[in-house]
Amino acid sequence: MNSQKDGLPTFPDEEAFACIERELGVSLDSIFSSISSTPIAAASLGQVYKARLKNSGKLVAIKVQRPNIEEAIGLDFYLIRNLGFFINKYVDIITTDVVALIDEFARRVFQELNYVQ
Repeated sequence: MNSQKDGLPTFPDEEAFACIERELGVSLDSIFSSISSTPIAAASLGQVYKARLKNSGKLVAIKVQRPNIEEAIGLDFYLIRNLGFFINKYVDIITTDVVALIDEFARRVFQELNYVQ
């Protein structure tokens, strides 16, 4: 089952597996007795694999972040924030601080990117 929540293509499994090993500091086969060969879900921020822990036999989900997503989102927010400055300065009917709203939204998005948290 390969579910694509946001209609985005998955990134290569080899790249995802290398990322997991890099983050954990050990090989996949030293921790998992099995891992799905393709993602069971994919979305804009990353994709998910199903695996079984070697030591307990417990079934787990492994969430892997899309490569370079933080940089891409950072650039998007930089551009949107500049638009917010323009709106704050030139659009009189909007009395809310648009930049502050964008900053709060960006803060929450970057919290979502913190998979360790």
